[in-house]
Amino acid sequence: MNKGLVVGLVAAVAVAGGVYTVKSIEHVGQGEVGVVWTAKNGVEGTLDSGWHFVGPLTRVKNYPISQ
Repeated sequence: MNKGLVVGLVAAVAVAGGVYTVKSIEHVGQGEVGVVWTAKNGVEGTLDSGWHFVGPLTRVKNYPISQ
């Protein structure tokens, strides 16, 4: 294979992996709880405060828990 083609493929895979990682990180703030859901399965659970890695098709909605 051509060296330029290999470098291009490696760069494309690296960019795709970076985009996947950025789209899969969710932050739940202090005093909030994150509800994890998908269109296919509905509500799947909750997340505590902090940074979490979730699937790119999974959505997280943050709700305040303070009074």
